Amino acid sequence: MLDPSRTNSIGRKGILKTTNSLNRQNTSDYMRGQPQGGQGYPLRSGYDELDTTLMPPRSGPAFQDQYRNTPSPGAGNHPGYSGLNSVPGVQWRDPDLGEVIEFLSNPNSVIKANACAYLQHLCYMDDPVKAKTRQLGGIPPLVALLNHDIPEIHRNACGALRNLSFGRQNDENKRAIKEAGGTNSLVRLLRKTGDNEVKELVTGVLWNLSSCDDLKRTIIDEALIVIVTSIIIPHSGWDRSGQLTDTHWTTVFRNSSGILRNVSSAGDYGRKKLRESEGLVDALLYLVRNAIERANID
Repeated sequence: MLDPSRTNSIGRKGILKTTNSLNRQNTSDYMRGQPQGGQGYPLRSGYDELDTTLMPPRSGPAFQDQYRNTPSPGAGNHPGYSGLNSVPGVQWRDPDLGEVIEFLSNPNSVIKANACAYLQHLCYMDDPVKAKTRQLGGIPPLVALLNHDIPEIHRNACGALRNLSFGRQNDENKRAIKEAGGTNSLVRLLRKTGDNEVKELVTGVLWNLSSCDDLKRTIIDEALIVIVTSIIIPHSGWDRSGQLTDTHWTTVFRNSSGILRNVSSAGDYGRKKLRESEGLVDALLYLVRNAIERANID
């Protein structure tokens, strides 16, 4: 029997291991891409995406509690379900992919959030599941959840979209996200959210999308202004008034600079739009000079 409303997990013990425990094992790899004492980030190849295999685990007791690797709630641990759990011969089962996608449209917000998190787990480094998710219509409801009111749903939906859009072989998923209105929804969420983790996830998804040649122009038209004005310029330390400060080498800044790098290859149109973006060239020149002065050449 399937219990879609469990608040701590959907499935068996350790079902979310790849989105938490395995990432904890990869923290050392990820940190090699992080600033070391203000030393910046390593050079990347021309085909650039947010590498989901190098993402660090979320921190804090709330996250650890929600996604702890424990068995599914049993009798006495989940109000309202103890009776069913105690029935001889009745066992909970994992939902299949189609059911998880259906749960994305469930009116219960907890079920929505859990379904997004479980879908993120299923798609982790699994290209066939990513393709099947698209074929079963899983991308439009995920995009729709970007407009939800609850930050946890934003985080989980973005996490699922990030995994679905990672990899050169998943360009069809990137196009499907765009066709579902994903770029506009991501930019709108980036504008309104005050949650830094959501910003990291949104820019991570946009970074992945920007690696697809078909979407570079869309990213330029729909996301460039917001990325430049709300992230690149403020984080660079450059200011139009001349009040210069240190560059903030944050994950959001790293993701956003990755987006700019990708769209800069969008031919004359892309480079023209980047040059015309007010303050962008000044901000980039400032942070480069600032990095050189501090021997921060990475």
